[in-house]
Amino acid sequence: MDHRNRFRLESSGIFLFALLLFTLGIWDQQPQGFDGRWALFLQEMFRHGAGFFPTTYGQPYADYPGTATFLSYLFARLFGAPNHLANVLPTALASAGVVAVLYRLLVPVNRQWALLSVLLTLLTTQLLEKSRSVCLDQMVALLCIGSFYLLHSGGRWRQLAVFPLFILGFAIRGPLGLIEVCGVVCVYWALGKPGERVKQVLTHGVIGLVLLAACWWLLVKLARVSGGDAFADEVFKMQVGGRLDETGEPFYFYFQLSLYRYFPVVPLALAAMVALRHRWAERFEGNVQLVARWVPAA
Repeated sequence: MDHRNRFRLESSGIFLFALLLFTLGIWDQQPQGFDGRWALFLQEMFRHGAGFFPTTYGQPYADYPGTATFLSYLFARLFGAPNHLANVLPTALASAGVVAVLYRLLVPVNRQWALLSVLLTLLTTQLLEKSRSVCLDQMVALLCIGSFYLLHSGGRWRQLAVFPLFILGFAIRGPLGLIEVCGVVCVYWALGKPGERVKQVLTHGVIGLVLLAACWWLLVKLARVSGGDAFADEVFKMQVGGRLDETGEPFYFYFQLSLYRYFPVVPLALAAMVALRHRWAERFEGNVQLVARWVPAA
């Protein structure tokens, strides 16, 4: 068996193990806390059929597109009932995909380090909790690491394949989803070789902006179809205005959340960035290039 086939087989095994870890024992669980909202979304879509937005008591809900609920709806149809597993399964699949792609990205460099990275990822404070609930951020995370893998693995078609991931990010998480995936791609190119930096960042940034405008135009049209002009205004307020307004939060708000949610990954990433300063001149060579691009993008 050649290296590529063995790497694929190992990645598939890690994916299945992670998926089992993220789904074991939740078939009959009752949704808790935030998951209760998604349970209602799924029950209504299962009862009334798919729509462009999730609904609560027959009224469209503005904070999210209906994509994630539709994925859960497909599993509910497969299972014959809108249970908790159907609701969580899209998130669990995405989280397992993140772990598998991470391994596939690193295993050509060093198998031991790839396994340690997988174990470290599984030990982050909230990963297991979020992977066993409904979390759109995990789906976007899969698109982010997938775009990084496509760029790093090379090939013209793989580089072009990141643009559909921009659109998928928007479909799942709204404007924030597209911006996050596009941001990872732009950071990847910004830390590349001097001759390609500006051109690639501008190209991907401008295309991302155009796709953002086009997707937003379409989302507003769908919002008007679903609930009229008042609902379209609510979509803007929830998915744009509400995301930007953190009035009253301390200036270290995002940094504080990152340290809590992703410990111990964030401190180790910061330590890696400090260590890379001493080898910055070599960042375009081999494995150092991978680390130099991955740490800020992640």
